[in-house]
Amino acid sequence: MAIKPTGEEVQLAEVVTLPPADTEVATAQSAPALPATASTLPLIFLFGLTTLAAAFVLRGFSKRLQ
Repeated sequence: MAIKPTGEEVQLAEVVTLPPADTEVATAQSAPALPATASTLPLIFLFGLTTLAAAFVLRGFSKRLQ
């Protein structure tokens, strides 16, 4: 049971209404694809920094071994 603001008791089924059964659900296939605007430049930059850091580390180890 639910109570209206007027104080009258009503069935809960009258208060809560369900959406219609023919409502369409959005799927990933129906959404338009986003444009491919990403660049690989940050990945290339990160790879370059990683290789420079590895070169400095290897150079430090080689100086210690000599």
